[in-house]
Amino acid sequence: MAQPIPFTGIPGLRGGLRDLESESGRVQRAAAEVFVTLTVAQGAYEYGSSRRKAAFAEQRRKRFELVSSYLAGRVFPTPQRKAESRIVANRVKNLVAEAIQSEAGYKASLEKLKTYVPLDSAKYPDVDVPWLSGNRSLDETEWLDRAIANNPELRVQRLAVKGAGLEKTLASREGLPDTALVASFEKGQADIIGTDYGLGVSLAFPSWNRNHSGIKSAEQKKIAEERQLSFEEQRLKAELARALIEYEAARQTVLKYPQEMIAELDAQLQDADEGFRKGQLDLLTFLELDGSAAETFGRALDAQVELASKAAELLTVTADKDALTKLASF
Repeated sequence: MAQPIPFTGIPGLRGGLRDLESESGRVQRAAAEVFVTLTVAQGAYEYGSSRRKAAFAEQRRKRFELVSSYLAGRVFPTPQRKAESRIVANRVKNLVAEAIQSEAGYKASLEKLKTYVPLDSAKYPDVDVPWLSGNRSLDETEWLDRAIANNPELRVQRLAVKGAGLEKTLASREGLPDTALVASFEKGQADIIGTDYGLGVSLAFPSWNRNHSGIKSAEQKKIAEERQLSFEEQRLKAELARALIEYEAARQTVLKYPQEMIAELDAQLQDADEGFRKGQLDLLTFLELDGSAAETFGRALDAQVELASKAAELLTVTADKDALTKLASF
């Protein structure tokens, strides 16, 4: 009977490697959950923005159709009046095309969401996402420390470095001889009285192969993993610096378009429409105001989508477990 004696610690080292593999898997799964959550959030902002743009374009189309009907009932004896009528007719055509594109935009954005969320293909729900204020400025040092500590890719690479160290130790231990405790029991023959017992230690031969090639290979792997970690840290610092610059630009843009401005634009257009009908506002001024309001409305919504995207990128880099709640605070 033989019982192996693991005094070299090889079973423990192999178990440590399996533990590292399990930990790496947990880190990657957690990172995937954060990524999917934030991807859905970004998709919701894109869908909500596209839907609001489509509704705004439809309102403009209806408004200009009414203006067109109003002008159609009047006589235009001068080239100026005829030109104004043609401008309105062209604007209506353009708005119809814009409405078509806007509708296609929000439908397409919903299809993107279906990759991650099981939505009814026949319905286009209203999605209400928090309005981002842009009031949250970020400290580069704080976010760099957070990213270095929590970034999933760095965490996985650190585990790879640790695993390479264990593999190096394992390679050096595998050069040691295998040992076992051996016990023997032998009963004497019938005509001989007595029983023999034996106890000893066995060693495998060759008893000392040193495993030079395995150790050298493990050393090179450890160096490679350490260099990869250094590169990943440098890359993360550069990407984070770029992301923070883009985030700040998006934040400053959002500050130019506060949420209450949307209601103000609607009120401005209603006043302009009423003033035009009463003859208090000429057509070209009305057209100019409508165009500037539409441009402002679109930029305000685009700014929301952009800020949501940049904030989500930072939260993904740091693998923030409370990412969805924190996204609304940007």
